[in-house]
Amino acid sequence: MDLTRNASFAAYNISAILFSLGSILVFYLFFKSRYIPRILSAFGVFASVIVTIICFGSLNFPEHAGTLQYGWAPMAIAEVTTGFWLMLFAVKTQAPSDQQSARPAVIRA
Repeated sequence: MDLTRNASFAAYNISAILFSLGSILVFYLFFKSRYIPRILSAFGVFASVIVTIICFGSLNFPEHAGTLQYGWAPMAIAEVTTGFWLMLFAVKTQAPSDQQSARPAVIRA
């Protein structure tokens, strides 16, 4: 039973490390593209780095894993805020105002 618990703990932390590395990349690309506000993407990079650190810390110091879990709070804020920003401001749902551009082009020989 203890072996299974330890393996599960290690698998969780390793997958969270891979998640945070991917999240660093995504928020960095948001930062470079300016698709979302730079402060929000910089906060996302910061939160992702914190998650990477706490997961390595949990693997190295499992007795402090409970305390280290509070480090997920910035990531939760960054993910939810980014989701709301993309939902409210980044998706354009208006139809084109010019009806001429909505018609298919006709090719004449």
